Amino acid sequence: MRSYPIAFLIIFGFLLENSSCSKPAPTENSNNSIINQVEAVDTGSVDPRADLEKVFQAIVDASSYRVVTSVESDNGQVQHREWEYRAPDRSHLILESNKLSDVRRETISIGTETFVKIGAEPWKKSPLSILDKLVQFHPKEIADNIKKSSEIKYIGSEKIDGTQMRIFQYLTKSSLHPESELIEKVWIGASDGLIYQMESGVESIIDGQAVKTKKIAKISAYNSEINIEKPM
Repeated sequence: MRSYPIAFLIIFGFLLENSSCSKPAPTENSNNSIINQVEAVDTGSVDPRADLEKVFQAIVDASSYRVVTSVESDNGQVQHREWEYRAPDRSHLILESNKLSDVRRETISIGTETFVKIGAEPWKKSPLSILDKLVQFHPKEIADNIKKSSEIKYIGSEKIDGTQMRIFQYLTKSSLHPESELIEKVWIGASDGLIYQMESGVESIIDGQAVKTKKIAKISAYNSEINIEKPM
C-alpha cells in the first residue's frame, strides 16, 4: 500500500516519532520526566482534574485556534509544525523538519477531502483521508485521556509574556508507547481559563541509543478568523 507524508499529523500527541522501531528507554521509575519539575507552592486548585477537563473542553468547543509546536531531540533532530483548525472540519498543517531534509510539507483537510503539498511541488489531492487520523489527536481525545489520568495536580504559577498563568501537571499514556506514562505540563491563563502552552518530554531508544526529546506546543487565536480553503 502506498504511503503518504502524514507523520506531521500528530497535533497534540507529545512525542516525536523518531523511528518506527523506537521504544522507551528502561528506567527504574516510569514516571520520571526529563523536563524540570516544579514543586507545588500552594493548593491553587480545589479540584485539578475538573479544572483541566474544563479547559480542554474549551478547546473542543472553540470555533477555531492555532497550535505552534517545536520538537527538539538531543540527537540533533528538530521539527516545527503549525496547525490551524476551523470548526467543524477544516484544518491546515505545515511541517518543517531536518529529519525530512528540511522539505516543507503542507496538508489541508476539508471534510473528507485532503490536499498535500511537498516542497516546491504543486498541490495534489490525496486519496487518503486524514480525518480519522486527526480525530485521535484532537483535544477531545486528550480531554478523555485526562479523565483516565492516575495523577493530576496544580503545581504553581508564573507569567508568560506578561500574562499570569496557572500550571498543572498530569500523567498520560504515550501515544506511541501505551505501556509507558509521560508527565505533561499545562499553562492556563489565570483570567481567561484558556490553555496557552503545553510541554512534555520523553526518552526513547533509537538505533540502540537513548534519545531525549522535548516538545512545546503553544496555542493561540481562539475563536478568531482563520480561513482555510481548498488550494485547488
